[in-house]
Amino acid sequence: MNAMVGLGEKAVPGLPVWDAVVVGAGPAGSMTAHELARAGKRVLLLDRQQFPRWKVCGGTLSPGAQGLLAQSDLGGLLDSLGAGPLHTLRLGGWSITADLPLNGSRAVSRSALDAALIEAAVRRGAHFSAGVRVDLGELSGGVRTVELLGSEGPREVAARVVVAADGLASKLLAQAGLPAREPTAARRRVVGLGAVFPASSAPFEPGVIHMAVGREGYAGVVQVEDGSINVAAALDHEALRQAESPSALVQDLLAQGGWPSLPTTPSLGWRGTPGLTRRPERPGAERLLAVGDAAGYLEPFTGEGVFWSLSGARLIAPLVGRVGKTWDPRILTEWTNTHARLMKRAQRVCRATSWVLSRPLLTRSALRMLTSSPRLARPIVRRVGAPIVSRA
Repeated sequence: MNAMVGLGEKAVPGLPVWDAVVVGAGPAGSMTAHELARAGKRVLLLDRQQFPRWKVCGGTLSPGAQGLLAQSDLGGLLDSLGAGPLHTLRLGGWSITADLPLNGSRAVSRSALDAALIEAAVRRGAHFSAGVRVDLGELSGGVRTVELLGSEGPREVAARVVVAADGLASKLLAQAGLPAREPTAARRRVVGLGAVFPASSAPFEPGVIHMAVGREGYAGVVQVEDGSINVAAALDHEALRQAESPSALVQDLLAQGGWPSLPTTPSLGWRGTPGLTRRPERPGAERLLAVGDAAGYLEPFTGEGVFWSLSGARLIAPLVGRVGKTWDPRILTEWTNTHARLMKRAQRVCRATSWVLSRPLLTRSALRMLTSSPRLARPIVRRVGAPIVSRA
């Protein structure tokens, strides 16, 4: 998947100029490119990897995420991918199991979702190029330049605004002097870990998220659209460092939850992530705006990361569309305030969940309560991934 890169107007001598250059083609970047192209903007979407690609992810899309796709005229995307419904979140730990009803979530792999979102952006008119490494350039003449290194060799383009959608440890923000940092007050450092196993690898029930919780963190297992088994875990960094192997630690968590063992060798993975809770000082600079994980990330629980990314993309696109030849610093201020306000509200449940899960005695007590009274979880389940934005 690699569309030919076209040229925009040449406001800087010798350089193609775009309304926006979006760096990172995950859900945040692809949806931002889709919305900008949908609004008639000239957009260049770039990623250093080739697609389809696998990435550590829970493999779950909440009702809120599905609603955001529908608002962007992508309501049929999950059906086209064969994403199956999820009806139960099955929590297990310390020989306790609790089944919580899910409210319309669906299972889909990131490899399928990311590729489909890129294709949707290209159909809207965005230009996409994969296998390209990007460095932030200079501010000059009403644009910001970016330096590209791909199969065609080094080249340079310019944009009215660069959108950093390049992940947890955003390279572009770091180059702008805004590296992402983990909060010093965090109770523990948590990192992500994931793998994919063949469909026949273990008898995990379709339609169910199997979530094992323990002192070391938690691990979720779900069957995605092609029948393969997706595993995503959030693990204590110190426990992971002391474990025999990442696989051994996850297998131990699954055993504590009462779930079947996975094969020793996955078809994809094991792969890790940087620390899951981190944020930059602010989500951008002059003619540079960050979205998705790059703008700040909190430890998720049941696939909220994609929901936050899609939400941020739909919110940032109108602001990016306002950037012209003269930079208005109020755009960065507005994005900083909007992102902080709405994402804080969206992540409130996950903060509370993370707080409980970092305290084993409290977690065990919560599991016992939920076993006898699953309805106690309904307000939380309704709020996780609930829509926070609606834009035409």
